[in-house]
Amino acid sequence: MSYDAFCSQLLARVEHRRVGDPLQADVEVGPIVNQSQFDEIVAAIQKGKDEGGTVIASGTTSTRTRT
Repeated sequence: MSYDAFCSQLLARVEHRRVGDPLQADVEVGPIVNQSQFDEIVAAIQKGKDEGGTVIASGTTSTRTRT
């Protein structure tokens, strides 16, 4: 499998992940729980980009708010 084909398949899977309340059975990705965790994730993404990586999924934060 080529790199491009792998990225396409990975992106297709990531885009269909359900994000939300982790207590709901159909949710696959729960929330980032605090600012420290968020900062670590953003730093890891930035490090990857600085080292030549490319973000293939969204690359933005959710606009959803806590309910």
